[in-house]
Amino acid sequence: MPRLAFDDWTANQLRCTAFTLRGTSLPAADWWTRLGGADPEQITSNPRLGSSQAVGRFGPRTLVVSTQPDRVDWFLGPIPIEASSIQGPAATEPKPPSIGSAVEAFDVFSELSKQWLGFEDIPDVNRLALGGVLSHQERDKRAAYLRLPDYVPVQVDPESSDFLFQINLPTQSRSDIEGLVINRLSKWAVTMFKLIALNAPGGPFAQGLNTTIALQSEIDINTAQEYEGELPKSRLAQIMDELIEHGRDLITNGVVKR
Repeated sequence: MPRLAFDDWTANQLRCTAFTLRGTSLPAADWWTRLGGADPEQITSNPRLGSSQAVGRFGPRTLVVSTQPDRVDWFLGPIPIEASSIQGPAATEPKPPSIGSAVEAFDVFSELSKQWLGFEDIPDVNRLALGGVLSHQERDKRAAYLRLPDYVPVQVDPESSDFLFQINLPTQSRSDIEGLVINRLSKWAVTMFKLIALNAPGGPFAQGLNTTIALQSEIDINTAQEYEGELPKSRLAQIMDELIEHGRDLITNGVVKR
């Protein structure tokens, strides 16, 4: 069957990770405020470990900024499901957690990453990574398994189960940074999404709702750890653009050569 267009995929989560050479210079809340344009809703910190986290709503998504002495992560994730949203007819068709279509989510992610990487007070970075989980809802499990060979180089019995395919396809960076290699890791699976409604005390313990089947890809595009030294700050946005481009390519074309 024909491959899906990139916009046919749903983004479930996107992550930017920067591995740092020295400790972070700001708590997560300060970066969250500058990225989100307001104060975060929740802030936690652990002075002993030197870690902090800020969480808040960012439009129709959740933005999480997390700092540790040797890395900074920020995530775009779905807004938590409200109990009222799983009642009534809509509850019979559970959807995978979503931050929007792949095109929309990647555009928002790209703008945020460029904004953060342009801050003058970010620490020295020696590795960058783009992580993401994307899915495409399928009619049923058989349809999902029939679609797999369009993306992974194996023939799968559509009546099988518990399929997982993982591969890294490293490539030399297209930048002129000597020795910089890009890891292109992807995992492919058929997943099941099911909402469980917990009832009030005194009623039945739980109610299972209908199941949704999806083809899922988890990507981790990162600069290889063999690179020594600091990545030039003036090139960080360019490197992230390259990681995003590789992510789009893996989701669109899979790991099958045609």
